[in-house]
Amino acid sequence: MARDPAEIAKRIEELDRGIKSFLAEINEIGNELEEFREYYDASPIENAASIIAILHFEIVDEYIKPAVHENIDRHKIASITELLIVKVQPLRLSNADEVKQRYLNALLAFTVAASLEMGLYQNVNWGTLELDSASNEFNENFSKIIEDHICYLEMRDPDSFELPIISNSEFWRLVDFAMQMKGFLYFSP
Repeated sequence: MARDPAEIAKRIEELDRGIKSFLAEINEIGNELEEFREYYDASPIENAASIIAILHFEIVDEYIKPAVHENIDRHKIASITELLIVKVQPLRLSNADEVKQRYLNALLAFTVAASLEMGLYQNVNWGTLELDSASNEFNENFSKIIEDHICYLEMRDPDSFELPIISNSEFWRLVDFAMQMKGFLYFSP
């Protein structure tokens, strides 16, 4: 399927903005938290957003559209984007520390996917998923789910051809549901 160049350009712009916003936030956080200072020198590979966007549309057209009978919702878009960021590893560190680089890219993947999931298509900071429910149990469980998911992204083999897009999209559906429930829990007596 031939894609409208404007659609591709929009996705590239969204991804590029997400990467730049993430790097700006890492630098800001690094001023406050010493453990993030080592990520100051992170930089994106050339054409990172273009590579991810092109792969995104190839996967959607070849694998996702034929497999689902409904529209490709924001959960699947967040899932595809997140898994492709982990696969491409668009951020590099000058010291080439692979463990730290994978962690950094896992955080990037989660952050960009979260912004897509929440329909923002712009910078989303980690505070966007703030745990302000009146339920401590909700806060603890939700925090653990997010922590485990970022760990899952970090441990994924970037060279793997396996992209569990549909099952990963259910994680994003759960996040959406939890964010909706957070409101109910917060305002309940």
